[in-house]
Amino acid sequence: SSGINAEYGEQVSYFIKLEPVKLTKSNFNRAVTYGTCNSDYMHSLLGTMHSVYAPVFFKNTSWPESVRNDFAAQLHKFMACLTDTAYKMEGKTVLYIPEEDISTSLEKCAKNKELVARLETSVIHWTRQIKEVLSAQDA
Repeated sequence: SSGINAEYGEQVSYFIKLEPVKLTKSNFNRAVTYGTCNSDYMHSLLGTMHSVYAPVFFKNTSWPESVRNDFAAQLHKFMACLTDTAYKMEGKTVLYIPEEDISTSLEKCAKNKELVARLETSVIHWTRQIKEVLSAQDA
């Protein structure tokens, strides 16, 4: 016997120190992020990215606009690929819907070239996914 409880054998706990500080009881929750991933690591990562990290980034207004736009574009690409991969492992096709602040007028959103480019990138990714599904059905 390995001494490992089989019920927890396929879980991984992680702790990531976010700040270069000496850890204390008072700063632990601010300085460390932690969690548990089960054997379905892709869905665990997808869930953590979708519910924890992506919302924090998208609400951040302290970065310069150009940095935020570049990072948002890359984050959406990563999330689209992660969503695609996680569900492909189950034989499913799921389209990633980017979360963007489109609360302003449609005209203002349409004039935001970076926003339009990010949304177009998502549509291109969806098109590839749909073509893949249709090709697989024809085969």
